[in-house]
Order: sequence, then C-alpha cells, then structure tokens
Amino acid sequence: MSEKKKDKPTDAEKAEAIAQDISEKLEQLTRAKEARGEYARLHRKWETAKVATKEAKEAADDAAHRMAAALDDTPLPLFDNVPEQSDEPSPAQQAAGLPISRLDLPEPITRAIEAENLFTVGQLVDYIAEYDDAVTIKGIGGKGAEKIDQAIAKLQRLFEEEEEEAEAE
Repeated sequence: MSEKKKDKPTDAEKAEAIAQDISEKLEQLTRAKEARGEYARLHRKWETAKVATKEAKEAADDAAHRMAAALDDTPLPLFDNVPEQSDEPSPAQQAAGLPISRLDLPEPITRAIEAENLFTVGQLVDYIAEYDDAVTIKGIGGKGAEKIDQAIAKLQRLFEEEEEEAEAE
C-alpha cells in the first residue's frame, strides 16, 4: 500500500504545483502588461512622428511652390536663350571614334600604333596628350611622329570645315 501512496500526489504537492502554475501565469501577465505599455508608448511615438513627417512634407511642398512661383516671375538671362542640344555627335566626337586606318598612315606606322592597343583616332590623340609625343610608341621615330601629327591635323581640319559648313546651313 505504501507504493500506491507514492503514486498519488499529496495535498501539499498539489498545492505546490497550483502555486507554481499561478506564479507562472502571474509572470506571463506581468510581461504582457509591460509589453502592452511599451506598445502604447511606441505607438504614441509613431503617431507623433507621422504628424511631424506630414507637417515637414507640407512645409517642403509649400517651399517648393514658393520657389517655383518666384522663378516663374524672375528672368534668368543666362538660361533664356540656350541652344538646343543635338543628339548627333559633334565632328570632333565623330573623328575620335574613327579607326586609325582613316589617318592614311604608312602601314608600319599603323601596325606600331595598333600594337600599343590604340585602335581609334581618339585613343591615339589621348595617348599623345598623355605622353607628350608619339615617339614613345615602340617603332615610331621622329619622322613617324611627325607624319602622325600631320595626319591628325589634316583630319581635324577636315572635320572643322564640315562643322563650319553645318553651322552655315
């Protein structure tokens, strides 16, 4: 019979279990109450921020409208007669994109330029500007550099003439 008594909890053990359960429930309620208070505080903060944001947006919109109205009434001579931009590249931009072969240079000079990984007139002009002379290209001497300069100048004159003709029309 003593074994059966051990299987059944005593009244004291039952009371202890109930007290433990009540204690856990009270802790849960306390945490829930704290979370509700934190939620209420953060919700008020959020609502205040929404009002402040709305007021700031309205003030910014009002300032933008005042600025636009002021600019509508103010002459801006610097910007009044700005020519329209063309989508077509300028003659100088067109020349820069031309292949080196368009310079009509002797084949050994063209090969030496291309060996430097310079394949367009623009790349060659940039290279010469950076290194101050075409003689820094392997295989190009003083005479070759002179021929390159002359060919670039000739091409430049050709495109300048085309540009002047286009402007005259």
